[in-house]
Amino acid sequence: MILVTGAAGFVGRYVVDQLVQNGEDVLALVHGSRGLRYYSDKNIPCVMINVAFKDDLETYLPPDDVNSIVHCAGLLSIDAPKWTAENYFDTNIKGMYNILEYAREVGCKKIVNIATHSDTSRSPE
Repeated sequence: MILVTGAAGFVGRYVVDQLVQNGEDVLALVHGSRGLRYYSDKNIPCVMINVAFKDDLETYLPPDDVNSIVHCAGLLSIDAPKWTAENYFDTNIKGMYNILEYAREVGCKKIVNIATHSDTSRSPE
């Protein structure tokens, strides 16, 4: 199985759709109900979690048979006015740490971390 974090985001949606089109067993991981509706309409398995909360990963994610994780979850600099530094730390740093720990615990050997132009080229004014 392949897990895709941030599956409701712009890049995450395309990643999930392409993996499903390729015949992969995918679990879409989203942060809000909009993502749940999107994947429910497409009959794609989906779970709502917050990567910053380790308990969410332990409670809602499979305990084994995860061979890859595509990590698209993260707060972007373009949305800086909506978030605090703590929000960025929790999602982008603690969330990545939690994904790495989860992968280690379930024996997942492949993680792809997505970064976009928006992640690297914009800064708050």
